[in-house]
Amino acid sequence: MENLVNNNRCQNCFWFATTDSGYSNWTVEETTCHCIKKLNPHFPCQESYSWEVPGSPTKDHAVLRVAETCGSFRRECGEQIRLDVEGKVKLADFCEELQLAAKAYGMEDY
Repeated sequence: MENLVNNNRCQNCFWFATTDSGYSNWTVEETTCHCIKKLNPHFPCQESYSWEVPGSPTKDHAVLRVAETCGSFRRECGEQIRLDVEGKVKLADFCEELQLAAKAYGMEDY
């Protein structure tokens, strides 16, 4: 089976970010996906279980395959911004390049 972590997918890109919303970090109601370079026309959008492909261990939906043809795709798994409901994770926790891009995108700490 093909290992999708090694493919160009939005969730593997440096510019991919998520923000959680809900009552607390224990009761996250939804996760919003963002391309902080504004290059994915589907984002921002809610993360969806419909992105799961039957028989696949990871998400591989067309929304995430935009990265296959994106000239700004940058593989940096684990470095993406992921802001939590309670605001325990801050933009300042990330490298300066991501902080500046996120602020230009309009992203702010909770």
